[in-house]
Amino acid sequence: HIYNEIIRNFELTNRLLKEDDLLNACAILRTTYENIIYVISTSYDNNIIVNLDSQPKDFRVILENNCDKIFTNYFEKEDFNEIYKYLCKIIHPSSMKELMSYLSKTVKYKKYMINNLKYCIVLMEYMYLNFLNKKVDIVSDFDLNLINTSTYVNLINITFYFIDVDKSQRLMKKYLMYDTNNKYVKDNNDKLIELYNELMPNKKMIEIKIIDMAKELDQQINNSKYKNIVDEILKN
Repeated sequence: HIYNEIIRNFELTNRLLKEDDLLNACAILRTTYENIIYVISTSYDNNIIVNLDSQPKDFRVILENNCDKIFTNYFEKEDFNEIYKYLCKIIHPSSMKELMSYLSKTVKYKKYMINNLKYCIVLMEYMYLNFLNKKVDIVSDFDLNLINTSTYVNLINITFYFIDVDKSQRLMKKYLMYDTNNKYVKDNNDKLIELYNELMPNKKMIEIKIIDMAKELDQQINNSKYKNIVDEILKN
């Protein structure tokens, strides 16, 4: 049931994002992430005790301590908690809720938040499929290319968001991926401004480059018959 629920929740999250419903999409995505972590951890460790007192952290710890055995590549120990902390940060019922509601309803900022959440979806889908692939001894050549391309595009997204947010609204900058520890803005603000200044004169060229990379990924997917492989994995 949970396997099917994960697929349905990804589909639901994408529909909500198309409707610009950021907060509900994030809430569904956090539940989806918890389910993915649960499936992976209980599949890897058959001795794990699951009861009403079990917490998401209990399952994430298993991934953190065994990521090199569970996945084929890319993931670091810190990644699993960072994704969860970011999703919690957006939907946590606190005094910051008003700010998050403002960001999610303001067109100027919402597009960046939605793009950032789409990046989270890519990471989570990759995590899930990478785990399933390893279980059936399948290695996909383009997997890491997909992550690298997505990370590159999201870095551009973050850079433009940083510039668009007024200096007097510095707190808003903390609501993008990476700033789960409230240090990313402080440590990287100047670097991102510098990157923005480098990107702007070449904006059109970068757009063309991203389109070309996307076409290359599509070609790799078609050549590898990856969609057929995924369908077969999910059936089983």
